[in-house]
Amino acid sequence: MPEADGNTTEAAGGRRIAVLGEMLELGDEAVEAHREVGRMAAENGVDPIVAIGDTLPKQLALAAGAAGVPDIAMVGDNGTAAAYLASTSAPATSFS
Repeated sequence: MPEADGNTTEAAGGRRIAVLGEMLELGDEAVEAHREVGRMAAENGVDPIVAIGDTLPKQLALAAGAAGVPDIAMVGDNGTAAAYLASTSAPATSFS
C-alpha cells in the first residue's frame, strides 16, 4: 500500500473498503510498516477496514483508528472476513 498512487476504485455509494492482512516478510520494520498502512488507509478515506490476523494487523487497526477510521473489524481468518463483509454490506431490507 505505501506504493499506492491514490488511484482507487470506489464502489457505488462512495465506500472504500480495505481487507488487509499480515505482511510477514518485513522483518524488523514489520510493526511500523503495518502502522503506516493503517495511517495511509485513513488518509485515503478507507472505511471500513477489516484486519485479518493477530499482532501485526492489530497495529494496523490501532493506527487506522487513531488516524480517524471509524469502522474497524479484527478477524482471525479470510472466511470470517468474508462473512463479516457479507453481513455488513447486505442491502437494506424494507418491511411494509
